Amino acid sequence: MATKENKQYWMCQDAHKTLAAFCTKSDTFLHDYVAQTKHGDLTIGISTDRLTRGQVPTITLFCRFADPASAKAAGWDCNPHTGKWNKHFLDSRQVHNIITVIKDMSVCGQLQS
Repeated sequence: MATKENKQYWMCQDAHKTLAAFCTKSDTFLHDYVAQTKHGDLTIGISTDRLTRGQVPTITLFCRFADPASAKAAGWDCNPHTGKWNKHFLDSRQVHNIITVIKDMSVCGQLQS
């Protein structure tokens, strides 16, 4: 049976692999990837939350839209001034679903080779 730490590790690895397929690598300290979207560049960072006994493993995506007004108008619940949008996920399906949404709104919308 997988431990919580193992589950969290593989969730994080899957997120990195999926994002790397259509994003470029970021050169900033806080974010791992950049997706070119219809709302400007979306920088994305991935973090695993520290587990304490009894907690469910989670992954957090730290995101920032370059054009917050456009992202807000499209329905993203980001900060209207900074474009910041952070989301915590409890399982890999949730992570996969939101990454699919990000991929679908990307300008290229396709996997890079």
